Amino acid sequence: RVESTADPRCSLSCAHCITMMRTCLVALVALALISAATAAGPSDFFSKKDSSDVINSIKASQNAKTGAFGSGILDTFAAVTTLVSLDTEVPKADLVCSFAQKALEGDVSSAYHAVGVLQALKCLKSQKLSDAALKSLVSGVSDSNIANKIMAASALAQLRASGSAAFDKTKLVSVIGDIANAVDTDGSIKGKGASEGSAYTAGVAFEALSHLWALAEKEATKEKVVSVVASFENLVDNADETSQQLSFTHSDNSVSAVRTTGQVVRGIVALAKAMDKSFSGVFEDAKVAKVAAYLINNKQAGSIADVAAVVSGLKALNTGAFFKKPLVLSLAQTTVHAAAKKDNDVVVRVTDLFGNAGPAARVYLSRAYPVGSDSTPLITNQDLAALADKSGYKFNFLSAKPEAGQYTADFRVTLSKEDQQSWLSVDTAARSIKVVASVEVVDAEIVVAANKDGDNGKTFELEQGKTKSGISVAAGQHLLVTFRLKNKVSGKGMSVQQAFVLFSEAGASSESTSAEEIFFVVPIDNARKQYRLNVDLSKFKNRSGQYSVRVLIGDPFVDNSFEWTAATVSLEFSNAAEAAKPAPFVPKPVINHKFRVPDKRAPAFLASVFTLLTLAPIGILLIGVLIVGLNFGNYPGGADSMSALLFHGSMVAFFGVYFWYWVALDIFEFFFYASVVAVPLVFFGHRTLRALYVNRNKSQ
Repeated sequence: RVESTADPRCSLSCAHCITMMRTCLVALVALALISAATAAGPSDFFSKKDSSDVINSIKASQNAKTGAFGSGILDTFAAVTTLVSLDTEVPKADLVCSFAQKALEGDVSSAYHAVGVLQALKCLKSQKLSDAALKSLVSGVSDSNIANKIMAASALAQLRASGSAAFDKTKLVSVIGDIANAVDTDGSIKGKGASEGSAYTAGVAFEALSHLWALAEKEATKEKVVSVVASFENLVDNADETSQQLSFTHSDNSVSAVRTTGQVVRGIVALAKAMDKSFSGVFEDAKVAKVAAYLINNKQAGSIADVAAVVSGLKALNTGAFFKKPLVLSLAQTTVHAAAKKDNDVVVRVTDLFGNAGPAARVYLSRAYPVGSDSTPLITNQDLAALADKSGYKFNFLSAKPEAGQYTADFRVTLSKEDQQSWLSVDTAARSIKVVASVEVVDAEIVVAANKDGDNGKTFELEQGKTKSGISVAAGQHLLVTFRLKNKVSGKGMSVQQAFVLFSEAGASSESTSAEEIFFVVPIDNARKQYRLNVDLSKFKNRSGQYSVRVLIGDPFVDNSFEWTAATVSLEFSNAAEAAKPAPFVPKPVINHKFRVPDKRAPAFLASVFTLLTLAPIGILLIGVLIVGLNFGNYPGGADSMSALLFHGSMVAFFGVYFWYWVALDIFEFFFYASVVAVPLVFFGHRTLRALYVNRNKSQ
């Protein structure tokens, strides 16, 4: 893609063309090398504990009566294939096989997954399928839905290979061409009328082609399979990729990205195995490592289908037969205690994706530096020593005398030429190391002075682990608490995230509801390089008495967070008599709420006139009826007369609900009753109006 990333200087005059083209090509090669080098691969592996957790979780989801796992045949397929790949016996295998046999008669998707279960458990019968099951799969091969067509062909190919079904292979081979024609420009499989293709369907197609490959006898048919394999490179190029991970997504949210990624990896490896061909050319080393990192990072997936995708994807990547196996560089421990006397080495393990020992290698620590300060590394270019049992490599990080904090260590793994043919080298793998230290309080003092700066005040020295007494603060005086924190190992000063001073009334337990406890956050005074608190005595609300002073220190990089009762202090306030101690259980003062004064109402005469005007139309109606007279000539006869009567009755009832709402109901009750009355009102009203229309047409 030279045209999109080349140096813009390449468009200069011809005199500079050759020089600039060389510059551009060198820049592009450097970019490619940097991109490849940044693929650090997974930082963890799928451990034996992970396997045990997955196995126990899957077994717990099994139905004891039917043998099915989870919610149906899809979960059963995922559970069985996962247990088999983890070399674990499937419980109640006979029941599971019976459940899968029944699922063969369902839709195409159910039959496809049922065949997968039967294949994994090796219980595909040599007898012929039921007519219903065979009919469903045969019709699926001719389905207009490309996903159903692929799954049906895959299932029939497996059944045909096992002798469970006799089926003309011509129709199956024709599906290869359908798959090749359905490949979209981005490498996904796109059905007719679809707005975009699906990476998940592409993964299913790869797996289906692995079963159909043996039936492809003509070179033209094999070339179609090869063209589908070539499209895999486009699928990878259009995947969701970051600097550390790569994943595939389905066209909608019906299939998770984890399941889609696992299916694509499993499918392409199955196809490579069937073709007995290496796919290193279409699946770049750096991207293999990124896919492995994505699956490892999702090994705690919640659903059975996602867990199965992680396990099957990792198993496929770990084969190493069709592209290089990813190496995992992990740390046995990520936290180092600066005060530790023994076992303070950082141990690095180089393994495969399941924690098995990797090839013999040389591991280098390129550099180690504090997070955010990569320009000042503590260690550079250190060759790690192999452990005596060859289970890993070690280095003494504390030899660089790191302060407590978070560090980044960049590692590099080099392999022999022979091992480089089957394993991915690790050019740069950044791993985090946390250094924790023990902290102690030094130069702690309490100062009682006449001003807030503590000038010319009385100083009381404090010693950690002991409690100082005999400190009094009179009315109008100021109280200051100062101290420093020191790293016990290096002796250097430290700052922490949490430094508090707590004043508690002496003699009152912390559970007492009447105990006065006041917290103060102790700020750090950078000028004096100490923690310094000028106690705000107004927060004590003039409550004189004895208070214990406790210092609380906490930090994620401190391994001995503590609470220390430093002193007892007597506080005296000039207006202490006014500060009565509130009793915790006495009734609270009554809250007298004053409601809004109602608006002034209209005069009675004006209200009466308005009411008469409102009722006037009823009087006019009655007078009109007396003058004109009542006429029932248009009243429907026969069966429709009852509809007319019920229509008028429903209308009266509806007005009655209105009146009821005006005097008693709330809006929700009104809607309920109105909806009940509205049903007969609409029904009988329609019948009545229709009868009137018919009678009018007859009279005309």
